[in-house]
Amino acid sequence: MTARPRPGAWEVDDDGRELRVDWDDGHRSAYPARTLRGWCPCAVCQGHHRRRADMLFHDVPGVTFDEMAPVGSYAVAFHFDDGHDTGIYSFEFLRGLCPCPDCGGEGPGGET
Repeated sequence: MTARPRPGAWEVDDDGRELRVDWDDGHRSAYPARTLRGWCPCAVCQGHHRRRADMLFHDVPGVTFDEMAPVGSYAVAFHFDDGHDTGIYSFEFLRGLCPCPDCGGEGPGGET
């Protein structure tokens, strides 16, 4: 079984618009807040709720991080300045969202 990368150091820039993660395999990811908000994995944002029509998006301009908190030893939760805070981002999902060219771009599995 291959070990999955885990985040080491976390840092949000001063204006709250970007999260930088140093992974334990040496990779560094930089995530715009708008991207993580847009790919929120919660049931509402993924369409498992009647509000799908007004919640499904992949780019939310202007949104920033308010807070972030670990969820056990497998995930992180973000609170965004638009009030949204129900998504739990597993480390595997978060790594899959890495927007760098080496990882394939923005979105799960390199989707843009």
